[in-house]
Amino acid sequence: MLEKSRTLTADQILFDWEDAVAPAQKEAARAALTRALSGASGFKAPILSVRINALGTPWYGDDIAALAAIAPRLTSIVLPKCASASEVGRVAADLAKIAVSKENEIGIDAQVESALGLVNCAEIAAQPRVLSLSFGPLDFLADIGVATTGELDSAARLIEFALCNVIVGARSAGKLAFDGPVAEFRNLDKFEASALRSRALGFDGKWVIHPDQLESCNRIYTPTKEEAAAASELVARYEAALTKDGAINLGGTMVDEASFRIAQRTLRRSNAFN
Repeated sequence: MLEKSRTLTADQILFDWEDAVAPAQKEAARAALTRALSGASGFKAPILSVRINALGTPWYGDDIAALAAIAPRLTSIVLPKCASASEVGRVAADLAKIAVSKENEIGIDAQVESALGLVNCAEIAAQPRVLSLSFGPLDFLADIGVATTGELDSAARLIEFALCNVIVGARSAGKLAFDGPVAEFRNLDKFEASALRSRALGFDGKWVIHPDQLESCNRIYTPTKEEAAAASELVARYEAALTKDGAINLGGTMVDEASFRIAQRTLRRSNAFN
């Protein structure tokens, strides 16, 4: 799978040392990734990250030590089960000991997977090293005590509530927000429904755990040509009207400064994906 990841047309490749690796295989996983990243790049994805084991686990210290050999190749680490700003501070202090230039400083993608993490997500996002918040739905539901079997309304409502808090927390600090994975990787309908929900809430992307999910993810989070064209027209007309009015009429809809900012975000997203 490490070799296959070199060919994937994703924005970010996330290597996992946490839940995807059995305790007896942790050392082997670290060694395999070190070998994979020690040679020429060869990855289509521009961003490489690794999910380490959580602070307080028996493997955390060895994970931090292993990062030293691959730090120049990484953009960030994913900190799972992140519950507080103080945790981020301790991990940031450990990362600071790794010899990487300031220009290539390893960032932290904080994964919110618990009730406490959700309550503290704005403070977590505000930490300087944090690049983004990611939501972990399965661990979150387990922490709350909600069944994940079937299509239960209670679980769906709780996940949407959590997503709303994560996106607000991330945006309050000017950070990115990513939705978590859908475990049933053969069920593309479920994946697309989940992606459409978080995209509608303003999320920047979603975790993909199988290559079969990539096309759906890229398509859903990339503005369509029609959306980009509409945003471009709105921006142009609003900028032209700035010298006269504070709002314009566009097809029977009042367009003000808030609409202008939304359109600008759509254009930035479109340009980033094209």
